[in-house]
Amino acid sequence: EWEWTQAGINRFWSLVAGTPLDALSFGRQNGANLLCALEGWLTPGGRHLDVGAGDGHVVRLLAEAGYPAGALEPAEGRRAILDAKLAQSPHFLGCIEGPGAGEPFDVVLAFEVIEHIATAELPAFLAGLADCLVPGGILILSTPSREDLAASRVYSPVSGHVFHRWQHLQSWTPERLRGLVEAAGFTVEVHHEIDLAGIAKGRHPYFDALLAGRESRRIGDGANLVLVARKGSAGAGPRDIAMPGARALHPSAKPPQPGSRAELDR
Repeated sequence: EWEWTQAGINRFWSLVAGTPLDALSFGRQNGANLLCALEGWLTPGGRHLDVGAGDGHVVRLLAEAGYPAGALEPAEGRRAILDAKLAQSPHFLGCIEGPGAGEPFDVVLAFEVIEHIATAELPAFLAGLADCLVPGGILILSTPSREDLAASRVYSPVSGHVFHRWQHLQSWTPERLRGLVEAAGFTVEVHHEIDLAGIAKGRHPYFDALLAGRESRRIGDGANLVLVARKGSAGAGPRDIAMPGARALHPSAKPPQPGSRAELDR
């Protein structure tokens, strides 16, 4: 079994940067739909931070919709691409060096990150997210739900090791994730188990309306776990994005696949 160190993790993701594999990234495949569903928890004119920003797909979507957004990306190769891609955007706040660096944020998003964190590092990871937020700020997490980690292990003939093909170290249930987040001083507002792959294929056309409130939902196979929490006590809930002019983000069409004509054109 391959043992992941932080240096090895950063190298792994730096080598993915700028390759066709990036077209399979969560932000590229599902970022638009997830942000659309959760827009009521964002803060118009506020500061947003994407943790584990990758090549910047989620940050780009936020900035293009007028939400000021910064990035925290530890993999140097991916961070360089992200900076170059978004440098001219008026709503890009730049990359921060680490948790708690600079002015705090109103909303922190960590899409498909917490499953990559070693067990011993989880308390420090959540504490770092809290340090990035203003009091009462919103934390939005997403991760695979109830993942069978063994089913995605692959073998490297170069090193002779086996490892999870996407470097996942944790499998999460709603109960486990809620417990960890609450132990870190957050109040959980809502969680959902949803089928983002099905949403991308048009199977759940009213997903954004279903996820707009504070009632926990299960959509389709529930393969993706989404949790919204607040630093401190519970608040007033999400904004009403059904009102005219309240929505700036919209669902995306199914993203292009690696090697397709549309992908090559991009």
